[in-house]
Amino acid sequence: MADWAHLNRDVLELIAKRLYLTDYQRFSAVCSSWRSLILERSNCKFPCLVLSDDDKGPETHAFFRLFDDKIIRLELPEIHGMRCCGSSHGWLITASNNSESLHLLNPFARLQIQLPPPSKFPFHQFTNSPQEPINTLFIHKAIISSDPASSPDFIVMAVYSETHKLAFLKKGDENWRHVDTSSSSGVYILDLIYHKGKFYAVSQDGRVLLCHLEGMNPRTTEIAPSPIKDVFFQSRYIVESLSGELLQVCRSVIHRDGIIFINDKDLPSDDDNFQSDDDDLPSDDDVEARRLNNEYYPHETDSFKVFKLEETSEEAPQQRWVELTSLGEDTLFFLGQNASLSLSLRDFPSFQGKGNRIYFSDDYYEDYFRFPEDKCPDVNCTDFVVGSLEDGSIKPFLPHGITHSGLTPPIWLMPNPS
Repeated sequence: MADWAHLNRDVLELIAKRLYLTDYQRFSAVCSSWRSLILERSNCKFPCLVLSDDDKGPETHAFFRLFDDKIIRLELPEIHGMRCCGSSHGWLITASNNSESLHLLNPFARLQIQLPPPSKFPFHQFTNSPQEPINTLFIHKAIISSDPASSPDFIVMAVYSETHKLAFLKKGDENWRHVDTSSSSGVYILDLIYHKGKFYAVSQDGRVLLCHLEGMNPRTTEIAPSPIKDVFFQSRYIVESLSGELLQVCRSVIHRDGIIFINDKDLPSDDDNFQSDDDDLPSDDDVEARRLNNEYYPHETDSFKVFKLEETSEEAPQQRWVELTSLGEDTLFFLGQNASLSLSLRDFPSFQGKGNRIYFSDDYYEDYFRFPEDKCPDVNCTDFVVGSLEDGSIKPFLPHGITHSGLTPPIWLMPNPS
């Protein structure tokens, strides 16, 4: 009988080099030495994009591997028909389309943890309408503090309800707890991060809040103003740099209420005096024809800016933002519906010279929910773009022809086979 645990290390290395995602679970299950080898592999630590439901059937799901531009499929019935409202530490936070159930799911270790459903949120007390329905978008984004497989005291933090409030859940809790943000007026939360043992949130106008979860009255305090005042950005992300600093990325998306931009000829001109005119817009029949031909482009990223939050000191007691012109030549950011990811390229020779960039997924999902849920179109993945800080360029990175459902837009995930 073969002694698989003591197979030559060089042979194992050759095998492991050819593995990615779909083979992690089988390889690591052989024995502890094989498992430790998988965890050491750098290709295990490069983000992938979880695509929408696979047309191959309800039992499989597609993933896009950025490092070699390939699509692979994984048997994953647990995610079929679910919306991913976040990802952290290799786990997806999934909600059923009617939001009756919530789960944490590690798709590569095939581990799943049930969470209290949205009906256990304190929304009746804290939202504008006591009768606010629990719909597909009730939970806008969620992240976790640590890997649930190795940390018994993980915390889930979520942005919920139409008013974008905060709630959290500790392992074992039966109800979600509201986090009071009233100390900062008009707060509408867009993004979250777990940074140095604390949760932080960024509002739509760019203010940064620190979450205090201790005691009977969880609350936030405002620790930093907006890096740019009186400028509207559709998306803001709070990011931890490779050196442990807090950054804010502001993303501008071309969009005009009531107008769906389909291609360049439908976009406003560079003329600052552009006026919307019905004669300039595509007809309903034209829009429908282009939608059927997968030419339905609701929005696209127009520009982005990156700011670093300077630490306070006796010499400079007020926190302030400094705009960055570089992330570093070996640094990539991956931003979207996921907990923000920072990646060093030192372990990825094939990506050398491709740093100082930000990979954005399309998380401006409000556009798609202007349609009835059963008519939400499949759209081209045009706003999955990579932005370069070196030259300011913004380019699509997904292969042509990949579409996604507006109900389940793709999301970045760092594989975690543990």
